[in-house]
Amino acid sequence: MMSAKFKGQRQWVRETLTKFADLQKFQPKPFCSEPDWPDWVLNLWFMALFGVSHPGVKMNNLKKWKAKELGRFLGRHYAGEYLIQGGVLLSARVIQEAEKGTAAAEKLVKLKHPDMDLDKLQKQYDEEAKVWRPIFMKFMQETLCSACERPYMESSAFFEAFGKGIVMKPDDLLTERTMSLRDKICWMMFVMWRDIERLKSVADLHRLLERVLKPRGFVVKYKRIEKLCQRIKLKFKDPGRPPGSKIQTNSTSV
Repeated sequence: MMSAKFKGQRQWVRETLTKFADLQKFQPKPFCSEPDWPDWVLNLWFMALFGVSHPGVKMNNLKKWKAKELGRFLGRHYAGEYLIQGGVLLSARVIQEAEKGTAAAEKLVKLKHPDMDLDKLQKQYDEEAKVWRPIFMKFMQETLCSACERPYMESSAFFEAFGKGIVMKPDDLLTERTMSLRDKICWMMFVMWRDIERLKSVADLHRLLERVLKPRGFVVKYKRIEKLCQRIKLKFKDPGRPPGSKIQTNSTSV
């Protein structure tokens, strides 16, 4: 196998991200996930989640990532695994916010699926986590070893960013401080995904989000929504188009 030091920096980053993406099939699914979720809703879920859990990580610009960006992302993800296991000290406000969010999600799930056994889902999640964690830790060990083999400037940039990313302070996850407008739009779309499935175009979605968010003081630009749809692979079919006609897509990433 070719040593990591002989690869270009961005090639190394891309290959590492590809390996990480290949592992996602082993990662436990959120307990509130539904079997009828379209792919774009799952993409949206992780984007919204990353907006809170990985502040400062530019998930919309992966092609330009270098060692620094990779280090920041993996450091934060590593900390997130310990957060899930209860190993990160959180402030009372963050804990309260998390409890409210969990209660709201459980209420929504029970409303749609009254017979769903949440305790059974939790046990299933715990079993999936037992499979996921050793796989993730092995990936991290291999990646950290690979980072040590990089040229000094790349290696130092990676580990400096990794060190900052792995430090999760008690108030870091306060959504009122960390959520951007894009994150708020993601969460709103996540909640309204069934309504969005019935829309015919990006323009329809833009009008819907304007109607919901404008009273709250948020200005939503059409281009922003168009880019977001492209990022999460949400496509609309124009009304009246014959079968086999092209589906409307969006041109750029967020």
